[in-house]
Amino acid sequence: MGNEARPRSIVGIRIRERIKQRKLTVTAAAELIGISRPVLSYILSGRYTLSIATAFKVQSTLDLDARRLLLAQLAEQIRHHELLQDK
Repeated sequence: MGNEARPRSIVGIRIRERIKQRKLTVTAAAELIGISRPVLSYILSGRYTLSIATAFKVQSTLDLDARRLLLAQLAEQIRHHELLQDK
């Protein structure tokens, strides 16, 4: 269980792409967003989900639509739940 590959989060992928487009480090992006680097790293890896407040901080900092990020996150959570129900 601990060695299973974690599926990549579409939210994390979108945020990481924007960080790269802006030529920022994860540390610099976290500072601009107003969260710690470890929290941003966990969001990028899919270990943490975005809170509504953090989604809107990402929107204002990285110009990513908070509603789209949150809807994508919710869709991933629903798919994950459905997969667990099928097992």
